[in-house]
Amino acid sequence: MAAVAAGTLAACGDDSIKTASLVALDGRTGAVLWSRSTAAAILGRPDEEGGRVVMIGQYPIPEACDETFRWIAFDRASGKPVKGPRHRKLPGPPIFSFASVALPGRLDVRSIAPNRLEATRNGGVRWRITLRRGLVASNGYDPGAIPIVGGAGVVVAFPNSDVTDPMQGSPTTELVAIDPHAGTVLWRLSMKTETPPYMVAFPAFDMRTVYVFVARDNLEALDGRTGAVRWRAHVDEGAITLGERILVAGPGRITAFSRAGALLWSTSTPTGSGLEHATVVGDRVYVRAQGYNDSGCGD
Repeated sequence: MAAVAAGTLAACGDDSIKTASLVALDGRTGAVLWSRSTAAAILGRPDEEGGRVVMIGQYPIPEACDETFRWIAFDRASGKPVKGPRHRKLPGPPIFSFASVALPGRLDVRSIAPNRLEATRNGGVRWRITLRRGLVASNGYDPGAIPIVGGAGVVVAFPNSDVTDPMQGSPTTELVAIDPHAGTVLWRLSMKTETPPYMVAFPAFDMRTVYVFVARDNLEALDGRTGAVRWRAHVDEGAITLGERILVAGPGRITAFSRAGALLWSTSTPTGSGLEHATVVGDRVYVRAQGYNDSGCGD
């Protein structure tokens, strides 16, 4: 395998603050294969096509608080810029919400009221559940929009996220694991992550395991049905991607673990890279990273 990580780009205006880059790593060893700069933010999931790495680039329009989008490409072997594809249409923006999740079998789980979740299938209600009572919204947060993510075997919700809890206090975040078919609580977990896990390092799932940061530098593999710890790893909090290896893209570093939790390699990357999920394509893994525009134009 190999991995590619992109650097940071300010989306509007000043050329002098563009710092985007693309770095290729050998996924077996973590060794750097090549590094190239790019004038565009990297959007969407990189793909491979005819010896090229192809992705969508977001380019700032000079003297305007706006962007334009077009395909960009790099040579897969050397990382040199090459002509992008002309036959592909630019896709529309993805539809995604942390207040709802679509699961196999046309099962949809969503927030319907403060701390309440509902599951429907083909328009019919399968179950409703109230996770916690008596929470008070703070800092403009709507407690009805409970952050939730899920896999085929378990849905996890964060009823205490961004809400002042007099019993636990910030920055404690509670995770509740729910059986997506029965609507019953399987287990609960209190976490002390520095950043809300649904924003950066929210859980990853396979059929039996939930991978989640329970603290800033503590990754745990939990049994999806019981919450029992299968293994722990010490690594800076980052976005988790599952494949043959478990990849963690944290700030300035990419780390690979085996499925049993053994450290395979850890490689530093340019400042600001990480915090974006990896994309597995054949024998490579591509990891992109974005900065945020602070020029007054908006993100």
